[in-house]
Amino acid sequence: MLAALAVPARAQPTASARVSADSVTVGERFTLTLEARHADSLRALFPDPARGDTLLGDLVVIARTDVTTESEGGSQRDRARYEVTTFALDTAYVPPLPVRLAGSRDTSLVLSSLASVPVQSLVPEGASGIRDLAPLASFPRPWWFWPTVLLAPLLLAALGYYLWRRRQQADEEPESEGSAPRPPVPPHESAKRRLRKLEQTTDWNAPDERKPFYVELADIARTYLKRRLDVAAPESTTGELMQLLDDQVGRGRMPGNARDQLRRVLEKADQVKFANRRPSAEISKKLLATTREVLGDVEERQRERERQRERERQRRRDDEQQPAARANEPTT
Repeated sequence: MLAALAVPARAQPTASARVSADSVTVGERFTLTLEARHADSLRALFPDPARGDTLLGDLVVIARTDVTTESEGGSQRDRARYEVTTFALDTAYVPPLPVRLAGSRDTSLVLSSLASVPVQSLVPEGASGIRDLAPLASFPRPWWFWPTVLLAPLLLAALGYYLWRRRQQADEEPESEGSAPRPPVPPHESAKRRLRKLEQTTDWNAPDERKPFYVELADIARTYLKRRLDVAAPESTTGELMQLLDDQVGRGRMPGNARDQLRRVLEKADQVKFANRRPSAEISKKLLATTREVLGDVEERQRERERQRERERQRRRDDEQQPAARANEPTT
């Protein structure tokens, strides 16, 4: 007689996400743990900040620790821990995050569970609203108060007359070649000068200078993009700016790799400004060089488009002139 053996089915892989705090305040650091359960023949690949995964929903990744692994009788449990912060209001949400499971032949994908953490207000408890202004303090008037009140109208009248005469004289004088206003500095040239000055004036051995360095670096890039591509770069967040640049890439006005490199620069600047990160001098120098390269790539793309438009205009002019040239040819 044969005995039937019941083989239990292997459990489906799962992923979960949880945070280390019941609630946090804006900018506070805490830990996000991603856990994946799967067969021991697979290897879990979690989101990695080194590959550009620095935003996990409303959380900003500061660092990721090593992945830990535990075996449980034919199955395996991997954990990745992230040091994160958030600048969301009320509640920070972590959407289902992708965890790839790599096998010997193919790779599958599993999504983590949804996670959230309340974000407490920094307004003190018991504050019911904006308080009224405090009453004005009374001070004895100095001896020069009344003389100043009496002389002020005369001084203002004299200043107004002086400015009016200056304006009249300027209108009467003929314009000279030397008085012509200087043309504005082109966007790329202005950005190169600011980058060169930033590189020369930064004290690379002073960690306290990292924040002003990254503030200036981000402003140089954003100002150039506004002037050259006419996008609202200075007033947009990094995420909003990337959406605007996606449109520029799609229209052929910006290389895609330049957009990706710029995103890494601006995200690092956000971490320094809002999460108090202090990158090393070597990393800061590399990001400055990356910014210079990105702006150069964008400028070259714009100049090539301008050359192409000029060739098109010249071709149309040549096409319009050919019939007139044929009409003037002598007939035999």
